[in-house]
Amino acid sequence: MEKVEEGRRRSKKVEKVEKGGRESEKVEHGEGREAVKLMEEGVDKGDKENVLKGAKGYVGLIRGHIFKEDNILYPMADGVLSDEIEKEMLEKFKKIGNERRDEEERYIKFVGSLDE
Repeated sequence: MEKVEEGRRRSKKVEKVEKGGRESEKVEHGEGREAVKLMEEGVDKGDKENVLKGAKGYVGLIRGHIFKEDNILYPMADGVLSDEIEKEMLEKFKKIGNERRDEEERYIKFVGSLDE
């Protein structure tokens, strides 16, 4: 009976950690979108200060976020997703990247203008 109770307590702790992780990810993604929005608005208006402000906020956020994804989320996903699903996801990522190539070039051009 004691082992059953210990298992339940451990299960609740894992559930709490997983829920907290998901909530943290949602918050970080929202903050990231806000920083990107600030950068995009700066690019559209030629406002270098807002671009830099958004970029600095994004860099600070993304460093910790990427660490968690690389060391927690992706290893978990590798243990769950089939090779077929991973291949399908990679194809979709490439498609999205290709569709946004013009945006990428626009931002690269703008960043190059910051040196001027």
